[in-house]
Amino acid sequence: MGAPEWGTVSDREQEGCVAARTSNGVELTMATDSERITELELEMAHLMKEVERYRTAAEDALQQLDWCIGYFAGSHKAQLARSLSVNRTHIRRQFMRRAEQSLPSKPDSQRQAG
Repeated sequence: MGAPEWGTVSDREQEGCVAARTSNGVELTMATDSERITELELEMAHLMKEVERYRTAAEDALQQLDWCIGYFAGSHKAQLARSLSVNRTHIRRQFMRRAEQSLPSKPDSQRQAG
């Protein structure tokens, strides 16, 4: 069977595949829109799992940083605890796009007021 001529409908076109022909008559096929959409949805689901994995890791790291801030505040190393708190606030605001939380290095009376 020879290559279909321009203007004719091939079996692949009837099955829903989009066909294009090169100048020498070679038929190229591409997936249908629904197949492409399905493929993109699967890729998006995979990427969303990756995003969630990184988000969880970032939250865990912030919890560890909170513990360190509390430890240094309790060890009378307030300057170090304040420096870490500033870094923590920057990370939450800039990278995680979260509101500022009360800082573990602040006394309870300042946490409620802030």
